[in-house]
Amino acid sequence: VPIYCMVRCRRGSDFRYDRAEMKIMLTDLALLRENGADGFVFGALDETGNVHRAHCEQVVQAARDGSTRCLPLTFHRAIDCTAEGNIRENLRIIAELGFSTVLTSGLKPTALQGLETIARMQRIAEELYESTKQHLQIMPGSGVSTENVVAILKGTDSRAIHGSASVSKPNSADGAIPMGHSNVDALPMKACSKAIVGELRQLIKTAFNTNPHETLHS
Repeated sequence: VPIYCMVRCRRGSDFRYDRAEMKIMLTDLALLRENGADGFVFGALDETGNVHRAHCEQVVQAARDGSTRCLPLTFHRAIDCTAEGNIRENLRIIAELGFSTVLTSGLKPTALQGLETIARMQRIAEELYESTKQHLQIMPGSGVSTENVVAILKGTDSRAIHGSASVSKPNSADGAIPMGHSNVDALPMKACSKAIVGELRQLIKTAFNTNPHETLHS
């Protein structure tokens, strides 16, 4: 199973990184590459809320394995924090940089809510191939479940989908002494469920008569 590593130094939805943060992430990426990562997931925005070309270029260069070959790159849901009117231009930049996949919920909280925009992004990606010669796979993600996975794939005409397939596990911490300003330490932990992954695979296989290994990403 190919392992794509998320390169992200902190939580938050602004995806605007300063020089120190970029240095941290590039160092992380180099270590992950040296230890066998198959690809990387990254996204960065500039002060205008669009794709940060320079920061992404740094990651593309760092993802090279010592030759001209660049390990596969996915641009993550930072794209969902951009303006809808700029989708085409941002996808063009992502494709030109050499990213192969865009993980998105269609600029909405969940992929099911963003079906129309994801479908539009699919069409734009196909159109952009004429000028960029880069196949850009649009991969829906966020809120994917056994109840909606087939509807999302059919509604977006996507050939890949991302789901955490997670279940809650009890947290041994009681939260009596919070380690920060919030009480997140007391929240349940999330873990990938083998049973849910199996059910998602079967649903995809039955609905599309295809190999779910090539479609489902967790």
